[in-house]
Amino acid sequence: MSYEELLETVLNSVKEVLNTKDFIDSNVQFIDIPTFDSMSLFMLVSSIEAQLEFTIPPDLLTPDVFKSPASIVEAVLPIYKN
Repeated sequence: MSYEELLETVLNSVKEVLNTKDFIDSNVQFIDIPTFDSMSLFMLVSSIEAQLEFTIPPDLLTPDVFKSPASIVEAVLPIYKN
């Protein structure tokens, strides 16, 4: 899976969690989205894992990794490809 394909998957998950069809920038900081809370984060992780049929390792479940869609892709892509 390419960076772009994984990014599209993550962005679709974000849209699903936020219940929106609006454009989501890949560098948007989740902390800047008023409706994005801890439950949203849990739902996002679950959605990404379900779409990828892949479990995100616990050591990647950090604020630095889950600060934006792009940061998720950058952290997950190297291990997802293997």
